[in-house]
Amino acid sequence: MKTLILLRGAQHNKMKIISNPAEGFSERRDCTVRALTNVSGAPYAEVHAIFAAHGRKNRRGIALRKVLQSVARDLGLTAQVVRRSGSVERLLRDFPAGRLVVNTRGHAFALIDGVVHDSIETSLLCRVQRAWLVTRAGGAA
Repeated sequence: MKTLILLRGAQHNKMKIISNPAEGFSERRDCTVRALTNVSGAPYAEVHAIFAAHGRKNRRGIALRKVLQSVARDLGLTAQVVRRSGSVERLLRDFPAGRLVVNTRGHAFALIDGVVHDSIETSLLCRVQRAWLVTRAGGAA
């Protein structure tokens, strides 16, 4: 299920999609799995299984910065760090296009072509710890 919400930022309005790609799973603390599912377009079950192969336990979080690049590679993607600080709002301004996985303190979400895809409300003022630009292994977004 997806719900559209209009966010009001300092510069301009932003769209946010609240999505739940994990329907049918009894899972929590899986924002990393949801973020990469949204960015990659791969089925949640496939992404979930790949994260499990890289050490993620059910209903437990995982340090995204330690495993994202290898998980992305297993999905035929590349993940390049493009941001190590700043706010979500600044990230939206700097990356109006592209598919990004964004890591904030204790949470991760997808940013796709300037639209936040998340299962919870995320403030535009929230601090970004890391953001990765995710592309197909051949270089196409």
